Amino acid sequence: MTRFIYLSAAIAVLAYLGLCAVMFIWQRSLLYFPQPRGYATPQSTLTLAVAGAELVISVRPADGDDAGMMTFASIIMELKRPPAIMIAAGPPCSNPYRKIAG
Repeated sequence: MTRFIYLSAAIAVLAYLGLCAVMFIWQRSLLYFPQPRGYATPQSTLTLAVAGAELVISVRPADGDDAGMMTFASIIMELKRPPAIMIAAGPPCSNPYRKIAG
């Protein structure tokens, strides 16, 4: 009985180590690489001026049923001292951001 337990534990450890080796080998292909903007028209970008920087935000190029997507909310977090959090309830191109922290 103890031999069965040791054998089961050894198989479990080997399977775990094998999974770790596979993840180590393929980890580069699992990374997220941001894609360039798909829309380059002036209507698809919004420039937001903040202290010390100018941010370019991509917005959807179509409104209504032609948009083909739904945004529940949009969140912006500013990692500064003190940190700030702003949220827009719905698509940010048609709903203003409200500062909720910071």
